Amino acid sequence: MELSGSESYNTLVLPIIKALLHFQIAEEPPKTAVYFDAHLALGIGVLNAPMVGVRVLDKSNELILVPWVRVVRHEYFENLERWKRSKHLVVDIVHKDFFQKYLEDHVWSFAKEFAALAVKHQQVFATGEGFATGMEKDSWTNVEPRLKPRDIKANITPAKIILQNILRLITGRKPLE
Repeated sequence: MELSGSESYNTLVLPIIKALLHFQIAEEPPKTAVYFDAHLALGIGVLNAPMVGVRVLDKSNELILVPWVRVVRHEYFENLERWKRSKHLVVDIVHKDFFQKYLEDHVWSFAKEFAALAVKHQQVFATGEGFATGMEKDSWTNVEPRLKPRDIKANITPAKIILQNILRLITGRKPLE
């Protein structure tokens, strides 16, 4: 049996992705919620079949057995707000004999780190609004240490002062410092 292409996507990956998307909708809190639960849902498929990968070399290819692979699927949701339209959906496909080690070495450590960061950044987590400094220099790596709750007052104050100064200049008064 060959499991590749559309067959593996339609029979294994797609049902897991649909389940994850359904879970997201089902667990979305109402607009009136005053507290939030943190859910960490992972898409995992377990196979009882040989998992063969291809290592591409300079002049040839080498077939290797792999214990697990991560499938990353980019999805575009046209009807959502601009910043929510593009999503990367991830499904890990794990061989049944490697599953316990996968849970211990990868899932458990990820879950512990997720929990610690959720507590550390609970205000950002609950409001869904945060700010990371230095994004113009490095927007892809090491974002977490720079993440702070979004201070709306700090963003409004400079704009308010600029507006006041423009109005003062228009009316012939001295700008504020």
